[in-house]
Amino acid sequence: MLRKSIPRSRPITLQNTNTDTINNNNNNKNVDIDKKVVIEQLNIATVDSNEIEIDTNPIDIDIATNNNTNTRDAKILSNSYWLTRIVYLRFLGFIYFIAFLISYQQNNSLIGINGLTPAITFLNKIALKYSNNNINYTNSYNISFELFQYLPTIFWFILPTNQNIEYCSIFGLILSGIIIILGNSNSIIMSCLWLNYISIVNIGQNWYGFGWESLLLEIGFLSIFMVPIYNIHNNTNNNTNNTKSNTNNITKWNFWNWNMNNCFNVNNPTPILTIFGCKWLIFRLMIGAGLIKIRGDICWSDLTCMQYHYQTQPVPNPISLYLHILPTTFHTFEVIINHTVELILPILLLIPSTNLDLHTKYPIIRCCRLFGGLCQILFQCILIISGNLSFLNWLSIVPCVMCFDDESICWMFTPHMRSRALNAQCEWEQTRNELLGVV
Repeated sequence: MLRKSIPRSRPITLQNTNTDTINNNNNNKNVDIDKKVVIEQLNIATVDSNEIEIDTNPIDIDIATNNNTNTRDAKILSNSYWLTRIVYLRFLGFIYFIAFLISYQQNNSLIGINGLTPAITFLNKIALKYSNNNINYTNSYNISFELFQYLPTIFWFILPTNQNIEYCSIFGLILSGIIIILGNSNSIIMSCLWLNYISIVNIGQNWYGFGWESLLLEIGFLSIFMVPIYNIHNNTNNNTNNTKSNTNNITKWNFWNWNMNNCFNVNNPTPILTIFGCKWLIFRLMIGAGLIKIRGDICWSDLTCMQYHYQTQPVPNPISLYLHILPTTFHTFEVIINHTVELILPILLLIPSTNLDLHTKYPIIRCCRLFGGLCQILFQCILIISGNLSFLNWLSIVPCVMCFDDESICWMFTPHMRSRALNAQCEWEQTRNELLGVV
């Protein structure tokens, strides 16, 4: 820091002018004389023994200003979920893509016309059992709505031929691929994905009776309410010649308005209920997994289960062998970590995410929430490395993403995206405060 020492001068006393001799003709001349007197007295000011250090480097001022700005921006982003929703949607779109890709590859062999358990035979049994008219599904399209309520699937209205089942999977692949690329969606797209997948799951019989299919449907259904019904594009018309009152603010409802501007539309922030819904979902999932282990087998209570887990789990991967031969002490430690993550740490997930005053006053509360979400993600990553449960563990990471606010994951985005999220949150908070003030 460059500093300059200047002398401290004694108080300056201006010379008195004889105002009695000033008249209307020489006012300007006397003003010039007074200016000269002030300048001379500033130049001849006596030097005091004490010196003053003045910061003459503007860079230090800029740094201090930037630090204050960064602190303010961090507080704002710690209360927003614009960027978090982009990560969430892309991750969920990736899981949907894998799920539909799996169904595209195996459905013909499993539930096709000549598959192991044909879907058309299964639907015929359901129709004969629950239909009042005892209709034959293969010969009639007049399926009552009661059957759809009992078993929701679009294949009540279209025959589950090999081609139709493939088209259903391809349609899901296209929609999920769009979400991955854009990081943006709406309720129509998410509903189509959910309806597509539940239609396949409900005719999949035993082949789709595992935990990850039902979990994907639950997360997918919750995600329908996380995004806007439509993509809303705001267009402001400044034509003053038009006398209509609604010409200054026109809202265009465009279903195919696929651009990143909609990710930061102030009319559609991430709903608080869906944020809590995701955290409540992963809380239930982990607590349930921990409790069922303790009640299911004594080996989880005496901390010996991991000594046999790696060789008895379904479809172990190559790394499972190396983990199995580790010392007994390590396996005991694994069980302790498992119980801690599944039974104790999920409580941290329920910490409120959008209380800015609480986070500002007690920063440790926000840190606990972030720590809880991070532990769950690391735990799922360990399960991915050590086991093989299809996309269950990948899917379990998706709701954990909502434990992180924009400030904690902004490093994943460019400065331009961060600034847009900041501007959107500031505008949203201003709009909310105005509405609350009106109410």
